[in-house]
Amino acid sequence: MNGTVTPTLSGWGRAPVVPGREVRSEDLARLTLDRPLSRGLGRSYGDSSLPARGDQEVAGSTLADRILAFNPQTGEIRAEAGLSLHDIYRVFLPQGFFTPVSPGTQFVTLGGMVAADIHGKNHHREGCFGAHVTSLTLRVADGRVLTCSPTLERDLFRATIGGMGLTGHILEVGFRLARVPSPWIYRESERIDDIDQYIQALKEAGPRWPMTVGWIDCLSGGKHMGRGTLIKGRWAEPSEAPAKPPRVKGRISVPFNMPEFVLGRATVRLMNTVNFWRHIPRVKRGKLLPHLSPIGLDVV
Repeated sequence: MNGTVTPTLSGWGRAPVVPGREVRSEDLARLTLDRPLSRGLGRSYGDSSLPARGDQEVAGSTLADRILAFNPQTGEIRAEAGLSLHDIYRVFLPQGFFTPVSPGTQFVTLGGMVAADIHGKNHHREGCFGAHVTSLTLRVADGRVLTCSPTLERDLFRATIGGMGLTGHILEVGFRLARVPSPWIYRESERIDDIDQYIQALKEAGPRWPMTVGWIDCLSGGKHMGRGTLIKGRWAEPSEAPAKPPRVKGRISVPFNMPEFVLGRATVRLMNTVNFWRHIPRVKRGKLLPHLSPIGLDVV
């Protein structure tokens, strides 16, 4: 068993930071026998992946990341819960497959994606990730390891998707990958002047674009309340995409904690203002981007 001991644990927002130890192993089934909580890559909000009291061990799933089965005809895949979205991109995007729903970071595990029932920029078309899950293997509170699906242990299956780990330790996940025409996204963005215009623009974009996301200035008021940028995207066809595939980049870490003033009211207001005014009014800007992670659609 490979152990990783950390003096403190936190989620994505680092609030709270608590004493705790994360122990990792390739044998996730064994690791979860006597530990009450599983943890993936720590991108959840708040305290959902943190122990209830200090100095408690949690089961880290990231070494249990094997792909167990894949059907290239149907896109069906079964993998251990610690497999990251980044590794799914790395392996399957060159083969023309992509996850049907992707969150705002590629550094999440399959177990976390199921537990949070993550959504993506195509939520209005494809729903949440749970809609594409075909089977789950998990260790429940009495120690048994059960397999569940839409037809087998149906109530347990439905409660586990979006259940934030409260039904047990997720060990394996089966789901369907989607076929994509290229690893590139054609993205179009436009400036929106107020919240009423924003709602109307989203209504018009939804039926025509499979991916939509908004950058909204929540600090503006008066006639400019809700102004921002509407971003729309679709998979680029092979004839539109560059011949050379994009490179899947690795993880970049910030080696220190940002001071609180970096996300203060003044800096956020300045960032919102710059983002709004860099778009020319009534001009839609198109661009090809590599869809190596869902944030490709967010970059303006």
